[in-house]
Amino acid sequence: MDINDYKKKKVEYLKNLADCIANEVILTKEKKVLAPMPAYERRIIHAQLSARQDIKTESQGEGIDRCVVIEPR
Repeated sequence: MDINDYKKKKVEYLKNLADCIANEVILTKEKKVLAPMPAYERRIIHAQLSARQDIKTESQGEGIDRCVVIEPR
């Protein structure tokens, strides 16, 4: 059940977040560690940035502390 398009809005938010953080990483040349998030949210971040050649993403941590790291290539 998707009440008030919650899931759709969440996906859009995560994609926008990924793009903004990736652009910031390119400008500052410093890696960024995002807050811990569930696997499906991390997957959205990785998928959104997968086509970019100027950055790389990876998941780090264990269990509920697992998070996405975005860094310049």
